[in-house]
Amino acid sequence: MIINFYNFINERRFFTSTSKKSYGYWTQEKLQEEANKYETRYEFKKNNNSAYTLSVTKKILDKLFDNHPNKGYSDKEEWKENSYVIYSYELEEFNKVYVGLTNNVNRRDKEHLFNEKTALSKFCKENDIPYPKYKILEENLTSIEAQRQERYWESFYKDNGWEMFNISKTGSLGAATKWTKNSLQKEADKYESREDFRKNNSGAYVTSKRLKLLDKLFKNHLNNGYSEKQKADWTEEKLQEEADKYETMKDFRKNSSGAYYAAKSKKILDELFKNHYNNGHKDLKWTKEKLQEEADKYETMKEFRKNNYNAYSASTKYNLLIDLFKNHPNKGYTNNIKNK
Repeated sequence: MIINFYNFINERRFFTSTSKKSYGYWTQEKLQEEANKYETRYEFKKNNNSAYTLSVTKKILDKLFDNHPNKGYSDKEEWKENSYVIYSYELEEFNKVYVGLTNNVNRRDKEHLFNEKTALSKFCKENDIPYPKYKILEENLTSIEAQRQERYWESFYKDNGWEMFNISKTGSLGAATKWTKNSLQKEADKYESREDFRKNNSGAYVTSKRLKLLDKLFKNHLNNGYSEKQKADWTEEKLQEEADKYETMKDFRKNSSGAYYAAKSKKILDELFKNHYNNGHKDLKWTKEKLQEEADKYETMKEFRKNNYNAYSASTKYNLLIDLFKNHPNKGYTNNIKNK
């Protein structure tokens, strides 16, 4: 009964969390479109946990990342699915226990053994008893299942009178490194190219890309961090073909930074955009008609703000935002309760 009740509670939480989008919104096509925004499964989970969780539940995560580099896995094995284990260290004579989750129980066991600062290690040392052997409670779990089931086993032990050694809250995959701009710059400076950065520290690389700092981090590197081979591969004809995919230079840089910096280093950027509207420069003169046209691309004000902040800011500046969304479903708000 404990398991059934716990699963019921978590299922309610899951469906509540995914209901931020209207029912039926996340079709497989929408999930694929969302997954394609990210290089790795880790980025997908971090930036849109609801869509990620639904993909895991529908068992289509592998399919969504089938065409991604390395199938969407970073070089950190912690993010591989169907590999998680729930384990415990039990001290039956004291009715004390530690519960944890990992995808590499042998490695995690060694980390526990050599960490003398944990509550379990201190207790064993103070009472002159050997460190207990781990006990596998569940295995072959996805990350979502593992987080849920670790919380379940904590509750199970507590309900049966066990005292927990756990200090941190269960149900976590571990704290990520907190990268600041300065620490990212120091890390990037260790490498000659962006590719070396990505290969040697994918966590810092992914964070830099998510924060849109890569260009800034490599601005003082040779060729802006791009290899000579990457630069040589971009002929003027290929660069023109690539530039013609985008309306502005900003879009070009954002979506194809390798080609953008190759063009910049060849000093042909202006030439590539000579036949583009406004020579590829962003038109900052927003008329009401242009703002309406831009707002109509998005379902909600939130999407408008996220995808075109300049237009959104102009709309708020001229008190046009509400008028722009007056004919949208729910007047452009993200839920059924209009913000007052």
